[in-house]
Amino acid sequence: MKITIKNNYLIFPVNSLATNKCLTFNMSGKTVYMLDIKIDYYNSDFYAYIDVSRFIGQTLDVSVEPKIKLDFRVSDEIDIDNLYSEPLRPQIHFTAKNGWLNDPNGLIYLNGTYHMFYQYNPAESNWGNMHWGHATSKDLVHWTEKKTALFPDDRGMMFSGSAILDEKNCSARIRTVEKQRCCIIQQKLLFRSTFPIRPTALKP
Repeated sequence: MKITIKNNYLIFPVNSLATNKCLTFNMSGKTVYMLDIKIDYYNSDFYAYIDVSRFIGQTLDVSVEPKIKLDFRVSDEIDIDNLYSEPLRPQIHFTAKNGWLNDPNGLIYLNGTYHMFYQYNPAESNWGNMHWGHATSKDLVHWTEKKTALFPDDRGMMFSGSAILDEKNCSARIRTVEKQRCCIIQQKLLFRSTFPIRPTALKP
């Protein structure tokens, strides 16, 4: 299915007990994003909001294996009813609006703001599809969820890593394990990076 991305999220119904399916996004014949997701149009537990904002304005070929009819809705926001008022939602500990999160990564304080990155699976209610989620706070109590910081790429998922405050632009000197990921914070911009270093600007 070819679609031109016009909204921030594609939204799929998910059942945590359904069979895993592989959702693939291709552009010009190259895979640009892939994740496991338990799509179920008849007995869904929740809806997975898949962030495709980085592809807005571009045409993607979306496919799923095993093959089923693809149906989804679109949105620019995570528009869940009664968000943060659900009966089992923690009110003190940070939780992502949707999906599953695990250990915090890249904790750093910059210009009066605390940044927390974390292992994040937007598609299911358990481990897998590791992204880096991102949230900020002024007091470590009240948090604002930001756009996803790191997405799985052709080298694999985004596992645990670190944040570096690079005041003197020394990043190019870093040598580390090939698949390690980090966020490099330089001046007032956040960057994502894999190694060898190829920084890409993120919104603060």
